[in-house]
Amino acid sequence: MEIDRKELKRRAREAMGLTRPRFWVVALVYFLMTTGLSYLPDQLLSLLSNGETAFTLSLFCSILMSLYLVIVRFSFNLWSLWTSRNMDPGLGSLLQGFSVAGRVVIMEVLIYLRVLGWSLLLGLLVASPLVYLLLMGSSLLAPLLLLVIAGLYAAMWAIMLRYALAPYLLADSPDAGASAAVRRSAELMRGWKWELFKLEFSFIGWALLSLLLSVLVTAAALWHAGFFQALAAFPVSELPDLIANYSIWQTGTPTDLLELTQAQIELFTLYSSASGGFWTALLTDLITLPVFLWVTPYRSVSEAGFYDARLQLQRASAPPL
Repeated sequence: MEIDRKELKRRAREAMGLTRPRFWVVALVYFLMTTGLSYLPDQLLSLLSNGETAFTLSLFCSILMSLYLVIVRFSFNLWSLWTSRNMDPGLGSLLQGFSVAGRVVIMEVLIYLRVLGWSLLLGLLVASPLVYLLLMGSSLLAPLLLLVIAGLYAAMWAIMLRYALAPYLLADSPDAGASAAVRRSAELMRGWKWELFKLEFSFIGWALLSLLLSVLVTAAALWHAGFFQALAAFPVSELPDLIANYSIWQTGTPTDLLELTQAQIELFTLYSSASGGFWTALLTDLITLPVFLWVTPYRSVSEAGFYDARLQLQRASAPPL
């Protein structure tokens, strides 16, 4: 049995067209409440000169921001669920998650612990044969490693999809608690993870468009900073080593850094400051904002529709009382 994802997406577009205020207004407010607000701690911390104080405040702000984003994301899921059901939610729905903030945080912690547990178990299962092949010096190690990485990535996707419906279940039955929502999601998704994956994957085109726009902005920032001109000054024979040396520059010890030339260090510093700077990040968010305002509610409302469709199928297959 399948869920018609094309019909789900059609209904999502239809429901989005009926919202007041318009869906893109809600998505814009959601963007300002999340991505927009995330710029403030960075700017405040940049004004501090005391390293110890800056680290403590940075840690506090990171924890607080993480909790805040979890609650706002749940609120957006709530707006998506109500939109999917044509209940005409307003902007106030983006604050509804704060009324059950404790349950939302507990739900996310439970999901994180479960995903972490499965990840560790999978890691232990694949580590032993890889270590054995490494000790034996087998030529199969490289292709097997790539296969294992692909398998682990697929397994992680399946694990995360297992708990994808938990926010909607908590929204429908907050009094049942976070633990019940997580368990119920695992039950509903048993045998249905592939269907939800196909729905999620159908939005890959929009993700690639956003990625392309981000790459173009980064390339423009690097060009404006003179990175490509500096890169052209390097001999062609040294170019293959730059990627490995850049990794050393980022994570290497002071002894490792002695192996880098001054020209390489200057190039890497220029690249990091230009590609990861505040204005580059801000311009990237602004350029990709139109895509965000469309695809974020579109994807979320479609997923909420999947949740309702899954509930209906379960009720239809339930034995009569």
